Amino acid sequence: MFPHMSNIHTQLRLKAVKHYLNNSDSLRKTASRFHISYRALHKWVQWYKQDGEKRLLSTYKRPWNRFPPWLEEKVITLKEAKPYLTVRKTRDIFKQEGISLSLKGIWGIWKRFGYAGYSKKFLSNDFTEHCRWTTEATQKYEQAKKLYSSGFIEQSAEVLNSIPVLPRNELLLEIPNDRLNRRRILEKTHASFGRIPVHPFMEELRTLIEDCRKKNLNYSTTRLGALELMALSWDAKPMEQLEKSEKLLTTLKKRKDCNSYLLFTLRFTLLISVGIACVLLSKAKKAYRIARKCHRILKKRRHTSVNLMLDLGNLFAFLEDKTKAEYWYQKCLEKANKIEKEQVYNYLADVIFFKGEYKKALSIVKKVRVAEWSLYTRIHLFQSMDYLSNGKPQKAITLSIKTLNKLKKEELHGGITAAYSLLASSYSSLGDKQKAIKTLKRLRPFLKKYKLKRLLERLVMFTSDPSEEYPSSPPYEDLLPVDKLVLLLKRGEYWKAYRFAYKKGIVSELHRYAFFFPDAIIKLLDRGKSTGLPSTMLRLPVFNKYRPLYHVKFLGSLIVYKKGQYLKTKITPKNSSFLIALALKAGEPGKRISLEKLFKNYWKSSNNPSRNLTHLLVELRKILKIPSHLLEFSLHTGNLINRGIHFTTDYGEFKEGLAQAKALQRAEEWDFARKEFQRSFALFRGEPFKKMYDNWSDDMRLEILFLFEKEIKSFIENLISNGKIADARRMEKKTRKIVGTLE
Repeated sequence: MFPHMSNIHTQLRLKAVKHYLNNSDSLRKTASRFHISYRALHKWVQWYKQDGEKRLLSTYKRPWNRFPPWLEEKVITLKEAKPYLTVRKTRDIFKQEGISLSLKGIWGIWKRFGYAGYSKKFLSNDFTEHCRWTTEATQKYEQAKKLYSSGFIEQSAEVLNSIPVLPRNELLLEIPNDRLNRRRILEKTHASFGRIPVHPFMEELRTLIEDCRKKNLNYSTTRLGALELMALSWDAKPMEQLEKSEKLLTTLKKRKDCNSYLLFTLRFTLLISVGIACVLLSKAKKAYRIARKCHRILKKRRHTSVNLMLDLGNLFAFLEDKTKAEYWYQKCLEKANKIEKEQVYNYLADVIFFKGEYKKALSIVKKVRVAEWSLYTRIHLFQSMDYLSNGKPQKAITLSIKTLNKLKKEELHGGITAAYSLLASSYSSLGDKQKAIKTLKRLRPFLKKYKLKRLLERLVMFTSDPSEEYPSSPPYEDLLPVDKLVLLLKRGEYWKAYRFAYKKGIVSELHRYAFFFPDAIIKLLDRGKSTGLPSTMLRLPVFNKYRPLYHVKFLGSLIVYKKGQYLKTKITPKNSSFLIALALKAGEPGKRISLEKLFKNYWKSSNNPSRNLTHLLVELRKILKIPSHLLEFSLHTGNLINRGIHFTTDYGEFKEGLAQAKALQRAEEWDFARKEFQRSFALFRGEPFKKMYDNWSDDMRLEILFLFEKEIKSFIENLISNGKIADARRMEKKTRKIVGTLE
């Protein structure tokens, strides 16, 4: 009743015993000094000599009417072996053995050891969150904290190990595993989810699962199995996830003679896992059936926890029904506490993003903290789509590359797919659909290896290649909303696609994929009709034939393409350098270059550099067929301004390829990474900026060659370590031609 009094009492014990042992006072004198009984002091001294401080700090006394430890262990062993047992069935089994147990007694044991008596408000796939703090657990935990803070780690672990079930806490994470018993390690593993890298976590988890399986601890095996399934969904292994989910569901299958409702949370978690795996394996019909079943279950429950509603919202998010996902996320917010709300907002940001409200989604995701395995780099992905919808594809490409460079190992599978998709959409928005399709096709072997059938089928819908292994039109009932949206766009049924996207909350996908099928939108624009798309998107080259797109290749002799057509040009070295600077520094509408920097670089000694710039621009406009109003310079503002031209370069492709290759390498996909490296290095046809001697060209030449040499050296070392000696020699030979002899 008075925990503060217990604290005073335990500290008094310790203080009195230490005073007696460290001074020459007698027991009676010490007892008189601290106003306590000398018999009590004598008992405390004996306790201290036997068990140290942990005995004195303990305030817990085992109730006189509790079952003996051997019987409690026997009850728990039976429950572990047969998780589906009810209290009555357990009583009957023990009765057959000649042991009489009351229903209340069995329930009390289950509650103390974390198999019953859950807090319905906090039900989740982590049992340490919904197991209640018992008097024993609370008092012993406080004792363990005091011991740990005093440096007695081993004694602290001993106290923790004596607790039947320990709800979620931070102290357990600080204790080494070799000091903990099996129950504490199991609880610590649940608490560690999302805090350590996914692959080491999976290794530890599977070792623990195997140990529990050998000891016939089926309840613990199932709990850990549910945790493994969550990790598998992060690791993009849907086939393994589906097989293990269905196997565990069979273990928990309802029996006629006994079926414990206490297994509800585990069954619900496993159903959600099956649903997510089905989505990834393109079994949308089955996934929808599971989602509807889970929806009905939660609707009927009197007490529905935030965690279970969040799980269902996530399943609908996987099913790309963002409207229903948002419904469940909003329901979560009604019941969530402050910490839970932050987690819900983390998911809600994705829904808002898919609704096309990019800035709002960005403002949310920047405020909330994310779990260790969450996609930290999705801020860049959100910004990329925001730039793309605002008619700035070059910025979207730059941020997509930045995303690839920053992806952590546990984010790679999902992050690589998202970044490639955004890159493809950006290229398509520039009218370069061929390059967009090539970018998507490079994902095909990666998706095929991990059996991500859903994404493979969506890829086929874009490429429409008859030689593809998977059918271009999967059964309609197994199509997800985005697949249906793509089909509508592909058929030219734009307004149906538009209404469908708003209904399902996938407006961002409409924005992204409209670039691949622009014909219906162009027809509406030609007739002066509204399209419902942002005006900034409609100014992009894919929809606006008056917006020129130039692709400048300068990793070798200068080559220029206009809207995919090769331009036969003869450009002087100075004009070539200027064109490359323009493409790199002001590569899309609205960007500008300082006139002062241009004058200083190209006409440092000229008395009238503005006239020289005018002549140069006239020549470039004539050679490249640039409308005069799209490039202007203003002496008043001191800038050369790009008013409507889009540029891409092979140097941009080189950096993009490197980012993709390194991301694949971090994902331990060496063969895929090697192809990306080789594709990137093949872009070098010779020495860049040849015969261009201005300061900027010299600096850029050195910068590019240094990057090329650095990356190719690293690649050659990897080739040699992987036994690709012939490939390494070819790369070495190519490098010598461009940057000279390797050291």
